[in-house]
Amino acid sequence: MIKKTRVKIRFFNYPYKYTFGTVTNYTIMRTFLTTIFLIPFYCSTYSQTKLVKKVVPVLSPQYFYLNGGLRGALGGRSRLVYKIDLPLNTIEWYYSFTTTKNTNAPSINLVGQLIKLVNPATSIIASAIIVPSGATLADVYLLDEQNKYLFINKSDKKGQPFYYITSASRENYTHGVVMVKNIADQLYLGIRNPSAYDGVYVTLEVAAIVKETN
Repeated sequence: MIKKTRVKIRFFNYPYKYTFGTVTNYTIMRTFLTTIFLIPFYCSTYSQTKLVKKVVPVLSPQYFYLNGGLRGALGGRSRLVYKIDLPLNTIEWYYSFTTTKNTNAPSINLVGQLIKLVNPATSIIASAIIVPSGATLADVYLLDEQNKYLFINKSDKKGQPFYYITSASRENYTHGVVMVKNIADQLYLGIRNPSAYDGVYVTLEVAAIVKETN
């Protein structure tokens, strides 16, 4: 026989009134058992879902030659631009570069180093990434689409400067690695040889860190 128990349950009626209802011991016990059953399920689901960080190559190692500025003015190439297509769920990305005076392209291995350094609980320290020492100077600028055109067309030589993201750009560096938090859709890396006479060989690599749910 189901025994009835008088329990006060407030059914609020806007704005201030409430009424009372009656529930049974059976209803109370069913609600209690359902709750006890669901708690392990929710805990198990939560424990099986975790965030992981993955390294995704964005730009495979590029090796190219840039003429000095004067030679570039005569038809040579003293500047180059690469579009940065970031994968979905990127939280940060890195680029590393180095320079040489000859055709011996050094290995940067940015992706391989990031795979060893990535950790879901901590941030990567850019200084832990090793880049081969460079031999001559180069400029690397992070540009949006509008300034990409100004840069590649050398508008700064005609009195119209181009603008770049200073925190993620480097001027007069022989080598370096840069962490970038800017994850806009239209981003470009512009590389320039600052020398008027001497050419430079540049190696460049780009990789992103993405966050996914496992």
